[in-house]
Amino acid sequence: MSKELDVAKETILKAGKLIMDFYTKQNFSVENKEGFENFVTDADKDAEDLIKAELMKHFPDHGFRAEEIANDPSDKEFVWIVDPLDGTRNFVKRKGEFAVHIGLAYKGESILGVVYVPTRNRLYFAEKGKGAFCNNEPIKVSNNNMNNIRGVTTSSSTYYEELIVVNNKIPYKELAIRGSAGHKFCLVAEGVAEIFITPKNFLKEWDFCAPAIILKEAGGKITTFDGKELIFNRKKLDYDQGVLGSNSIIHEELLSLINS
Repeated sequence: MSKELDVAKETILKAGKLIMDFYTKQNFSVENKEGFENFVTDADKDAEDLIKAELMKHFPDHGFRAEEIANDPSDKEFVWIVDPLDGTRNFVKRKGEFAVHIGLAYKGESILGVVYVPTRNRLYFAEKGKGAFCNNEPIKVSNNNMNNIRGVTTSSSTYYEELIVVNNKIPYKELAIRGSAGHKFCLVAEGVAEIFITPKNFLKEWDFCAPAIILKEAGGKITTFDGKELIFNRKKLDYDQGVLGSNSIIHEELLSLINS
């Protein structure tokens, strides 16, 4: 295990504990940001401060981007890209489906990712070329084909016409509603589902950086709807195309359906 992964795992567990302290005590303030039910809480801010302090202590020469701070691209080759609380709306509404993301990009490519789901005590992690794991056990995507597609989506999907149109094109066997985007990508990575789709201009790069490498190292694939790899540490934080994560076996056929 690299020092970067070791530090990221230790740090994300500390952040998860801090967040759960807020969650169990129900003692936090909530602010509204721009967008539908787009919240920020004390837990978001304090977790981000903790993560930044820990990472910068160990890697002072690395860049850092996260959801609750100014987000100009870093001029560093190595950049930590962090979502301190993915699924804040579910956190506020006490639905339990939230996660912490710590990703590391090198020259725009995600090379390390850790996603922690504290209410379920699920710790997903991966490094480029070293496989993907959940709670130290190796994980792999499913071998299911187009005849047996299980997808994951969010309750907010009903507000995005693009996603409704796309979902109607896909022959789902099952479509489960979950909260955190990172957790959904990880469910595909461990073979619980085959696909997760997000609409354009919806999620930001801190939603993707950590789970992207986990999904790829588990044998899956993640691209924009036009089949391009995700690039990180960009000026524009969201993506002009929707994003598809899959078990890779059905990826190209899904892209054809989506773009038909």
